[in-house]
Amino acid sequence: MDTHLTNITSADAESTSPSCLRELQETDLTVVVDLDGCLLASDTLWESLLVYLRRNPFNIVRAFIWLIQGKTVFKWNIATHVTLDVTGLPYRPEVISLLEDLKGRRRRILLATGAHISIASRVADHLGIFSGVLATDNGPAVTGERKRSLVLSELGQCCFAYIGNSSADLPVWRASELAIMVDAPKRCGKRLRQDQKRVLTLIPKQGCEVRTWLRAIRAFQWVKNVLVFVPVVLAHRAFETWPLLASVAAFTSFSLVASAGYLINDLADIESDRRHPTKRTRPLARGDVSIPKALVLIGVLLGSAAALAVTLNGLSAGILAIYLAGVISYSGRFKKRLAADTVALALFYTTRIVYGATAARIEISMWTLAFCVFASLSIALVKRIAELRRAGAESIRESRRGYSASDVQPLIAQASASAYMALLVLVLYLNSPQVQTLYRRPWVLWLLCPILLYWFNRVIMLANRGDVNIDPILFAFRDRPSWVVGIAAALLFILAI
Repeated sequence: MDTHLTNITSADAESTSPSCLRELQETDLTVVVDLDGCLLASDTLWESLLVYLRRNPFNIVRAFIWLIQGKTVFKWNIATHVTLDVTGLPYRPEVISLLEDLKGRRRRILLATGAHISIASRVADHLGIFSGVLATDNGPAVTGERKRSLVLSELGQCCFAYIGNSSADLPVWRASELAIMVDAPKRCGKRLRQDQKRVLTLIPKQGCEVRTWLRAIRAFQWVKNVLVFVPVVLAHRAFETWPLLASVAAFTSFSLVASAGYLINDLADIESDRRHPTKRTRPLARGDVSIPKALVLIGVLLGSAAALAVTLNGLSAGILAIYLAGVISYSGRFKKRLAADTVALALFYTTRIVYGATAARIEISMWTLAFCVFASLSIALVKRIAELRRAGAESIRESRRGYSASDVQPLIAQASASAYMALLVLVLYLNSPQVQTLYRRPWVLWLLCPILLYWFNRVIMLANRGDVNIDPILFAFRDRPSWVVGIAAALLFILAI
């Protein structure tokens, strides 16, 4: 049990003392455990609903009808239509470790949950540590007073310890000999102590930290949205008050929508992320952010972005709506389609520039759009090359992206061709009449060609080596040679004006 003690803390020193924990080990108390939010950091009903909606988003209509008929009907129908994969769920290691230790001491352990019996039984079979299961079938949910009655009926006058996580567990805790709390509200512990109950805190209440929320919305990805400033810079209006403020508002609103899109993507990929070597640490996959909270956060982000976009102009709001629809389509279908995924990513990058131009009411040239499309496509292809180089064969199959390890060389050729097409557009632009009117020293801009050629070739080769371990744009913000290239390009741009 010493291995568990290091993970157990509480405001009550007596509750977390080694003697109290050893008392649980050494007594003959039967242990009863809740499932959702206790044994699991997530909720199996929400997990099952996600699976059902991923199968067909229009299933939400049928799910709503079931919900109107009552929670019992809703649970039964969801469980009937969905076979939840319980092997990848976010189990709490502290609880699992404690239960395995007690099972090794031949302690009787029951799983008592409001989840449907089909899900609870699969969890019990998967873990192999439970002596029996009490769960919701076709009758009322096994929660609160009903759970207390069923536990007492099953155990008779046998004393038991109950591991729960919410105020709904208070009736069972009060009937138990020992109340064990996992991420439960502090008021539950206070009320139980007032009832003279012995309380043990296995895992203290863990609110979502700011850092967890920032990771969930991927705030670090906002650096990609600096592309909305490209039109105002190329139009030489970066120091004019209104265009600059409009670009700042565009950056903010686009970042909010992008974060909502990341949350939607994480909800859609929550099962596959849990099998991924690095993505399994994402807050939603780990259960650090619950599915209901993520849905609420998506609504808040989209509402705030819409309010900000409307203050700019109606067309800006329309572009944001189109981008969001594209992100949802990408998460549902295009990301699994060979080649279509990289084209979609290239269009997402280009949309940032179009949105910045629309928000600041700046006319964007076809030269800029053409360059951005080809450059963005090259970056998107680099991202896939890097992923394939880093991933093992098993990870590639599980990602279901449509690619195989043998596709790296064709992708390198495509990324190089796209980069050279972007440079060709730049060369043609530098020969166009528009350059003569915008720049006093346009010949200086020709030095951009070897600089960009160096950067594209270097990034493609690093991706092929597996040295680009994040999004290429994020990589550029952390890569010193990329900073040198960016500063040099900025200086050339200033000298040419």
